[in-house]
Amino acid sequence: MLRQSSTPFLALWNDIDVAVRAAYDIWHTFEHVKERVSLPGFLAARRYASVDPERARYFTLYDIERVVDLTSAAYI
Repeated sequence: MLRQSSTPFLALWNDIDVAVRAAYDIWHTFEHVKERVSLPGFLAARRYASVDPERARYFTLYDIERVVDLTSAAYI
């Protein structure tokens, strides 16, 4: 039996120009994610990269406590 999760999340898909991809990866990994998970209500983050060039390169999933956390002054 599958158990449904009641934990809200923020899901983002994006791509980045190959010319700046290395710098973006460093920024995203060491600055952006650290900043986001330090916000009130943000619990965790995971990022995945596509191997299919026809799809958005990255998928990032943030676990959050409440949907209202996406409207907080700290997040905005």
